Amino acid sequence: MNVTTHISGLLTPYAFESVTIGVTVGSLTASKYIQRGSEALRDLGDARLVMISVEGKVRYRLDGVADPTGAVGHLLYNGDVLTLGSMQQFKLFRAIRETSESSDATLRVTYFR
Repeated sequence: MNVTTHISGLLTPYAFESVTIGVTVGSLTASKYIQRGSEALRDLGDARLVMISVEGKVRYRLDGVADPTGAVGHLLYNGDVLTLGSMQQFKLFRAIRETSESSDATLRVTYFR
């Protein structure tokens, strides 16, 4: 079964990054979702939504209590898309390569405001 995610509406994509996820915990780049520090971007505002597509297999957590491990955390498979909708989620997102995988995963991340 093929699943396709489309986002449309009032939000505008403004930044993109690729994040390699291996055997150490990875996160989103704060300067991508927090724009207040830049005078030129201040009026445009911070991210309001983040879309993450997965190439590989990862585990993630959003609770901030502990980092995910290769065996503990929500599981995302190759082709899955995760949408985050708050600054707290952007800050707390942590991911790691799933234990059964022998190669790193890549997250393709688009930021919207």
